[in-house]
Amino acid sequence: MVQAQHTDISTLKAYINALPASMPLPEDGASVLWFLYFSLDDEWIEDAGEEAAINCALEVAFKDYLPQNDKGIFYITHCGPALSAFAEKLEQFISRFPDNLTLKKWLVDGVNSVAACLKANSVPAKPAASAVPATKKPNSKLLQSETDKNYIDTPEPVDNRKGGQRWNSLLVKATWLCYHVDKPDTPLAHCVASSGCRTQMAVPRDLTRWLNHIATCGYLATWDPIGFTQAALLALKKLNKDLSGELQEKWNKSMDPEKCSHSETSASSIPQPMKHSRTLEVSFSNEDIVESSKISLKPGMKSSSGSLATVFQTEGRIQLKDKVNQALIEMVICHGIPPHNLTKDKFKEFTTALNSAYILPSKTTFEMSLVPKYAANAQILIHEHLQKFQDLTLTFDGGMLLKKKFYSVHATTPNGEAFCLDLNNASCLSQTADYIIGVMKRWIIVIGYNC
Repeated sequence: MVQAQHTDISTLKAYINALPASMPLPEDGASVLWFLYFSLDDEWIEDAGEEAAINCALEVAFKDYLPQNDKGIFYITHCGPALSAFAEKLEQFISRFPDNLTLKKWLVDGVNSVAACLKANSVPAKPAASAVPATKKPNSKLLQSETDKNYIDTPEPVDNRKGGQRWNSLLVKATWLCYHVDKPDTPLAHCVASSGCRTQMAVPRDLTRWLNHIATCGYLATWDPIGFTQAALLALKKLNKDLSGELQEKWNKSMDPEKCSHSETSASSIPQPMKHSRTLEVSFSNEDIVESSKISLKPGMKSSSGSLATVFQTEGRIQLKDKVNQALIEMVICHGIPPHNLTKDKFKEFTTALNSAYILPSKTTFEMSLVPKYAANAQILIHEHLQKFQDLTLTFDGGMLLKKKFYSVHATTPNGEAFCLDLNNASCLSQTADYIIGVMKRWIIVIGYNC
C-alpha cells in the first residue's frame, strides 16, 4: 500500500502528469470525462447544499474506478486531460471551501490513488518541488468578522405592506440576501456566520429551514446563544403550539413518580376502550364527528348541517395529522429508523391501511419541518427544567461520529437526571482548552439565563 508523504494540490498535479503515456485514454462515455465539462446539478444544490452536491458529483465522476479499498484508494486505469481537469476542479473547490473535510479527504485519496497507480506501473512518485504549507486550525468557532468573500451582499427590501404577516425579525438578523461571486445572476441568502458554517439557501427564505439552522449553528451560538440559538428555538416552538402542550403533559407525567407508579400499578386508571371507537375516529359523517370530536364552534362559523360537517371534517383531519405525525417522529427517532423508509411503497400502504384519511409526510417535510419543531419544543422543556437548579454538573467528552470529531456536553441534576445538551462538531478546529471553554461557556449562559 502506498501512502504519499505529501498530499497537496501541487503533488496531485505532479503525480497525474507522471502517469505513463502507455496507459489508455478514457473511452467515450467514461464517467471520468465528466471533469472536462464539469457542472453541478441544481437540484442537488437546492436539496443538500453546494458542498454536498460537489461530493456527489465527484463520486459520480469516479464511479468507474470504484470500489475503494479500506484506505480510500480507487483504482485508476486511464491517463489524460480528464484527470488533470479533476486536479484543477478540486483546487477550485478547496479554495472556495477551505474548511470542508470531505474535499480534503478527496485530495488525500486522490494523491494516494495516483501514487498507487504509479507504483503499479513502476514509475517513481516524485512530489512537487514546493508543497503547500499546512494551515493552522482555529481553536474556536468565534468568528472575527461577518464578512464572507464568497458572497456579494444586497440590501434587505423595505416591508411596505399594509397588511399580512410581517417578516421574521430573527430571519432578517441572522441571514443576508446576496449573490454568489461565481453566480451573480442567482439570488441567494446566506448565514451571517457563513464564513464558518458555509450555509446558503435559495430565496425566498424558508422560515422553518432557516430557524432550524440558526438553532443548530455553532458559530451563531458562540456569538450570541440567547439572541440567536434560544430565540430560534422559541420561534420554532411557536410554529406548533399544540405540540408544546402535549409534550409538556408527557414531561410532567415522566417527572412525577407518583403518576408513573399509579399508571403502572392501577388497572382502574387505564381508560377502557369504547365500543366501535376506531370507527368513530376515522368516520366523518355528521353524527359521528359531532359525537367524537370536542371541537368548539368558533365565532362566525355557519351552523347549517352541510357547512358544520365540512368544518368538523377539516378540523378532524388536522387533529389526526398532528397526532399521527407526533407519534411517527417519536417512533422514527427513538428506534433509530432511517427517514428514507417513509418513502417506501410498503410503508405507505401500511399507513393507508391503518387510516386512509392520514397523508404520510414526505421525507423532506419530515426532516426539515416536523423534526426541527419537535426538537425545539423538547429542548426548550429541558432548558426550562435545568434552569430550576443551581447545582448542576456540566461534563464534556470527545468522540467520533461518522469520521467526524464531536464533543458532547451533558448536564446532570442533583437527582441524577442526565441530559445531552450538545454534540459540537470540532472536526475543523483544534481541540484546545480555549475551544472547551467556549463550548461550556455557551451552556452556562443558556442554563443560567433565568436563574
